[in-house]
Amino acid sequence: MSPVTGSTAKKTTTAKTTTTKTSSSTGKTAGGVPKKGKKKIAAAPLKSKAEAKKLVNPLFEKRAKNFGIGQDIQPKRDLTQQAKSGKPDKPTKRPNGIRSGMNTVTALVEKKKAQLVLIAHDVEPIELVLHLPTLCRKMGVPYCIVKGKARLGRLVHLKTCSSLALTDVNSEDKSGLNKLIEAVKTNFNDRFDELRRHWGGGVLGNKSQARINRLERLKAREAAHQRNT
Repeated sequence: MSPVTGSTAKKTTTAKTTTTKTSSSTGKTAGGVPKKGKKKIAAAPLKSKAEAKKLVNPLFEKRAKNFGIGQDIQPKRDLTQQAKSGKPDKPTKRPNGIRSGMNTVTALVEKKKAQLVLIAHDVEPIELVLHLPTLCRKMGVPYCIVKGKARLGRLVHLKTCSSLALTDVNSEDKSGLNKLIEAVKTNFNDRFDELRRHWGGGVLGNKSQARINRLERLKAREAAHQRNT
């Protein structure tokens, strides 16, 4: 009977310990103390993946787009709202000023938009401005030849300038411009034939005059010799 009683005693002791554990655990939860969660085991660190290197073509460099003036082409935009606003863009009038440059002045004279043309006398080569007096006289535009391309350059903030053109002036300066145009017309446009250079004109060069004078001296010497004989 003794071994049986010993086994039953062990069972009763184990049952008591389990009941005490359960009672203690139920007592903690009943007392309002929250039950602690289970500790999470830290995950194993991930292995660093080997990054695949991208092949970059050195001929094509990657750069950000720049939509400034003269840079990349602007993307397409929906302008319907701007069109519905009823505010069309009005062309701005060009401010009054002096127009410079040979091509610009020639175009203004051909369109009869130039009111006065100024031509420098020391343009190099002179062939650049040879056509302007004839063109101005044909189109009825007053012109004048002034001394010094450097003086014309000061008006347009340049070192030198071959020709200038006045297209329009302010209303308070029109009377002064009209007086200047009348003086220019009488001195240049109306005197075109008088100021035209006549090539030759019967005036011989220095070498020709020296040769003729030598021949005349020889003739005079021969005539004197014949009279003496």
